[in-house]
Amino acid sequence: MILKIMLFLMISINAFAIENSPHDFDYKSGKAVFVDFTGANYKVDIDFKKQTSSVVSRIEFYQDKDGYPIFDIRTKIQHLKINNVKSSASEIVPPMAETKVRVLNKLMSKGHHVLEVKSDIAEFAGGIDFKEGKLEFDFGLSDMMDREFFEIWAVTNLEFDQFPSELELLIKDSSTQHKVYHNGTVTYQSGNHFKIQFPEYFSTSSAYIHIVPVSEYRELTFNILSSTGREIPVTIYTNEDPTQDDILERAKRETEKVVKELEGRIAPWPHPQLLIHIFEGSSGMEYHGATASGIEDLKHEIIHSYFARGVMPADGKSSWIDEAVTEWITHDYQRLSLPCAIATSCSIKLDSLPPYIRHTTVWYAHGEAFISYLDSKFSDKGGMITFLVYFFQQYKFKTITTEIFKNELELFFSTDLTNDFQTYIYN
Repeated sequence: MILKIMLFLMISINAFAIENSPHDFDYKSGKAVFVDFTGANYKVDIDFKKQTSSVVSRIEFYQDKDGYPIFDIRTKIQHLKINNVKSSASEIVPPMAETKVRVLNKLMSKGHHVLEVKSDIAEFAGGIDFKEGKLEFDFGLSDMMDREFFEIWAVTNLEFDQFPSELELLIKDSSTQHKVYHNGTVTYQSGNHFKIQFPEYFSTSSAYIHIVPVSEYRELTFNILSSTGREIPVTIYTNEDPTQDDILERAKRETEKVVKELEGRIAPWPHPQLLIHIFEGSSGMEYHGATASGIEDLKHEIIHSYFARGVMPADGKSSWIDEAVTEWITHDYQRLSLPCAIATSCSIKLDSLPPYIRHTTVWYAHGEAFISYLDSKFSDKGGMITFLVYFFQQYKFKTITTEIFKNELELFFSTDLTNDFQTYIYN
């Protein structure tokens, strides 16, 4: 009986994950189907003597119907096995889409399977100096370009899916000791051999990994006392030249201020830590409890640890939500009676976007204006802050879609927002 209950729960969780996936599509004699990763193991091997770099991805996944499994990896596949049998995968464009995915060239039955792929990470690297025996290797991701999440480096799924993973990194024949900045948990470390685990709620856009020679970065470590009473460990590091107005100290002051504001407005800090790679200027990228950020955009990127890597978009069509909320908070919670004078000029126009979009288009100002409008519309009911507190509690470390966001707004404020969404989001 206990075994039956556990099996039922596992199938239920798998079904929920696949429920948020994009639509399956016709492929060969059947369907290309989105699957649910249940675990991933990545073994990264960098050999300075042989001047080679490789990663072996071992993926356990569940598919809820017969079909050709969909996954992704941008680098060239050297070897592929499914359930320990040699096979292959094609890189294809889904119907009416602007992106590419990989589809296994083998019809698989409903159930659990194991995929193993070997590839070469140096194809997209540029941070491996084989001559000097040093790594300055950043597994950097981006939400502004297509296929710029973990598929750059190794096998992964699309953003709808969440799964635990482990990365094992072995740097061979290098006299330089290296350090890994990361947002996971170290389970093994000896010399230049590291094992790092990432939790089950991470998706393809979550993991932060930056390998550097020791002592080549300055860092500042401190704790922030959370409203819960726990100490939040913070590490800020940089390779910017020291100046009179030190960038690490400026980043520390801004970090303490922003975390205090977010804890007071939204919820206690949701992550085990906060890791920041700071540099002069603007731009940045968010990860779970981590960011690579210019000093000018640090507040924006820290907010993303609540909305983007706290409450998480399931796809590119939903990523406008976290950017809208983040910009609204960054710019001090403004209220607008209307998003703009002419609705067609400030609509996000989701319906015009192609299927399977996987990155964020430049919706920042339009999305922020829509949140400002909702805050004004519901000011007599506490406005958007009261909703975001509720929404964060309900969907912390879960993926959401635009439809989920709309439904939760309507339930929370007891009103129909169909016309507003049709006017400013879809059309």
